[in-house]
Amino acid sequence: MIKRYACPEITPTWSDERKTQLWQETELAVIRAKVRLGRLPEEIGAKICEILEQAPIDLEFWYQKEAELKHDLEAFLEERRRHLPLELQIFLHDDDMTSFDTEDPAFAIMLRESVAAVDIVYLELAVTLKSLAQKYRYTLMMGRTHGKEAELQTFGKRCVTWLAELAVAYEALSRARENLAYSKLSGAVGNYIGIDPELEEAALKILGLQPFTGATQIAPRVLYAPLADALCELVMVLDKIANDIRLNARGIRPLMEEPFGKK
Repeated sequence: MIKRYACPEITPTWSDERKTQLWQETELAVIRAKVRLGRLPEEIGAKICEILEQAPIDLEFWYQKEAELKHDLEAFLEERRRHLPLELQIFLHDDDMTSFDTEDPAFAIMLRESVAAVDIVYLELAVTLKSLAQKYRYTLMMGRTHGKEAELQTFGKRCVTWLAELAVAYEALSRARENLAYSKLSGAVGNYIGIDPELEEAALKILGLQPFTGATQIAPRVLYAPLADALCELVMVLDKIANDIRLNARGIRPLMEEPFGKK
C-alpha cells in the first residue's frame, strides 16, 4: 500500500510483523491445547512457549530463508525452531499440520481486527451525520431530481437519508463478521491425520475461534466473500454521499460549498 493512502489503524494488522506473530500464536495454541488434553507434558509445552515468546521474530532471517526455500511458512518455522533446543524442535508444527493450519486462523484474526477498525470510523461518521441531521432539521434547501430543482426539503433530512443508507450497509458488515469466528486446523486435504477434531477445537478456542466443519486443507473462501461484499456496499454509500455533495456544489445556485478558512 502506498503510504499516502495507507490507513494507520489497519496497515499494522497486515504487516509481516503482525502476520508472523499470529502464525506463532497459532502454533503455540496447538502446543497449549495438547497440554490441556494431556497429550504433551506441561513442562515441555511451557518451555516451548516461554522460549519462543521471549525470542523476537527475525524478519530478515525469514526473508532470506523464504528466498532459499520458496516457502513462506517453512522459512518461518526454521526461524522459530533455531531458538529451541534440538529435543524440543520436533514438537513445533508436528502431527502432519499443513501450512494453512497455521495461516488460516491468523488470516481470520487479521480480518477481524480490520473490521474492528472500520467499526470505529463508521461510528464516528454516524454520530456526525446524526448531529448534522438534528442541527439542520429546519434548514431549507432545494431538492433535486433528474438533475433539476424539485420540491423543498431540509438539509437535515438529506443527512438522515445518508445515515439510513449507511446503517443498512453497516448491518451487512455486522452479519458478515459472524463468519470470521470460524477457521480450521484439519491437516493435509482436511483429513485430520495427526491433528484431530478434538485438538482442532481446543486450539481454535484458545485463539477465540471455532472449527468450520467441512473445511478441506484451506478454510473455504465463501466465509469471507460476504465481508468483501459488505465493505463494497459501505464504499458505495460513502461514494454516494461524496457524489451528492459534489453535484450540489455545482451550477449557478449551488446548495453546498466546501468551507474555507477566513484567510
